[in-house]
Amino acid sequence: MMACPTIGPIGGIRPTETRKGRMKKLIYTLATSWILALSTVSYAASTDFVATHMEAGYYYGFGSGASEAQAQATAFDDLVYNLLTESGAIQKEKKNKVVLTAEMKAAVAVVATRPYTADKKDNLFQASYRVSHGDWAKAEAARTSKLAADLGPKFDAVVKGKGALGDRLSQAVQIDAALYRAGVALTLRTGDASSPLLSQTIETWAAAQLAGATVSLNPKDGLVQGGTAFVATVTAKDGSPLAGLPLSVVWSAAEATAPAQSIVTDAKGAAAFAYPSGDAFKNTRAVLTITGAFARKAPEVTFLASLDASLKTEAPYRNAEELAQVADSLANLAAGTYTVGKVDQDRRAGGNEKPRTVTVAAFAIAKGPVTNGQFRSYLDATNVPQSEWPEYLDSDGFSGADQPVVGVSYEQAVRYTAWLSAATGQKFRLPTEDEYEIAARAGQSSTFPWGDQAPTDGVRANYSNNKKFTHPSPAGSFPSGKNPLGLNDMVGNVWQWTSTSPDANMSADPSYKIVKGGSWMDGPNELRISNRRAVDPSQGASDIGFRVVREAQ
Repeated sequence: MMACPTIGPIGGIRPTETRKGRMKKLIYTLATSWILALSTVSYAASTDFVATHMEAGYYYGFGSGASEAQAQATAFDDLVYNLLTESGAIQKEKKNKVVLTAEMKAAVAVVATRPYTADKKDNLFQASYRVSHGDWAKAEAARTSKLAADLGPKFDAVVKGKGALGDRLSQAVQIDAALYRAGVALTLRTGDASSPLLSQTIETWAAAQLAGATVSLNPKDGLVQGGTAFVATVTAKDGSPLAGLPLSVVWSAAEATAPAQSIVTDAKGAAAFAYPSGDAFKNTRAVLTITGAFARKAPEVTFLASLDASLKTEAPYRNAEELAQVADSLANLAAGTYTVGKVDQDRRAGGNEKPRTVTVAAFAIAKGPVTNGQFRSYLDATNVPQSEWPEYLDSDGFSGADQPVVGVSYEQAVRYTAWLSAATGQKFRLPTEDEYEIAARAGQSSTFPWGDQAPTDGVRANYSNNKKFTHPSPAGSFPSGKNPLGLNDMVGNVWQWTSTSPDANMSADPSYKIVKGGSWMDGPNELRISNRRAVDPSQGASDIGFRVVREAQ
């Protein structure tokens, strides 16, 4: 009889065996095959998928998902992570820093077995991957050797280079990023096992280059307008300019944060940038933040966040487009001789309002009182502590940007005019009482700025019980109350400081200052142009504000 061929995993049957012996062997072979098959089915349907027949000498990854593809992807990521951590390539304390990059996954895929996908369990597919220790060690040794031969010399060239520091730092960042993308940032060393990591060496060098570097700003803070040009200059610890540095510029205002601008320093270490456009950045406080921008080039390198932060510089500014409006919203009064005090037809005037003739130099007066928005420009630009702000600046009913600022003492008003003068290069101050009356009458001999009609119709001024406002109204809310020069709120709304002290006609402390115009808290009779009141200059009140005059240029 011819010899039987080799069957299955048992091996060949010797031709000298009897028929009975051969049958026993065949039955044994078939039984063994069925057992192996059943064992495989058991593995697939195991209640504990991870605890199935794991062989020594392999790295494993397990995963589950709503689809086979999802389960396989999860299992593969688990394999890559386990491979790095179980192989000892990643130190235990650094395991939480492992980032599964595309290049790292590609390297593992070269040696990973095909995925084994089990049956669904609890509506989830389950999958596993494995790689033998030997295969991985061989493949990874070849890969890391190639990376070291490529990236090590490149970094040496960066360190020894003579180009702009910013350019060299950017090159070092790209080398570091290549290590992270390859998944070897925490494994590839500069030499033997006791030598430092190449990534660590790069990052230490980069940090040292920027140690002690400073960023200076021009203007450094204060008042700005839309057309203001900004320059950031970066210098090294020894004062030399740092060229080629990528910087990030971020503007933040109360209502918005502008998209980051990217700038690069030139040979002098300087980089220009602009104030953001848009209404959210007009007439408001804005904070400028400058940092490095290396992380944008390689977001996967976590170290770069601290490198960027080492250049962090912040400065507050106040955009004050309204200051240009102040200069454009002035009414000019000619030098000359004028009559001030009560007019003949005013039967309500008191004894301290006697008419008098005065001579004044030419001046220009603001068409409206100083608003909260304008006063905030001063507070922000001069960094006045909040404890010294006017009492009502943030109070309900008083804090609108276009409402007149109130609660301002005479001294605070004077400081505002001094700042405005410095900011604009023009001479601003508070009006005298005479100038105030001359401007209010606008060449007329009238009781009120608009004429002799009392404001009881409620459309000419903000006074008590006018049935429109119970607080200071936004400046210019009563266009019918304008005078021929276009001046708003010369009477009503808020009393306004003048630089004049009480005269002999007033029984008041001579250190006090006269306020004019009446307010939202007063009756119509108080709104007469010649009406006057003496007030302690150190005190503010909820119904006292001010406007400015500019001396003739």
